[in-house]
Amino acid sequence: MKLKSIIRDLQFDKRIMEWNIRYNLITHQEYQKYLNALPDVSDDKEPIIDINQLEKTEDHKKE
Repeated sequence: MKLKSIIRDLQFDKRIMEWNIRYNLITHQEYQKYLNALPDVSDDKEPIIDINQLEKTEDHKKE
């Protein structure tokens, strides 16, 4: 990854983004533009495992 790309991504990192906006390093419009440009990765999601359901399944296996 190129340094310029890394710096840009860090500038919009959610942990420091509010600080960057507060000190006018980026604007709300720039941040929104960055968010809109992010790729849609919703198809890469993993199913959420319900721990209660997992315990019930393990109990049935023990019987």
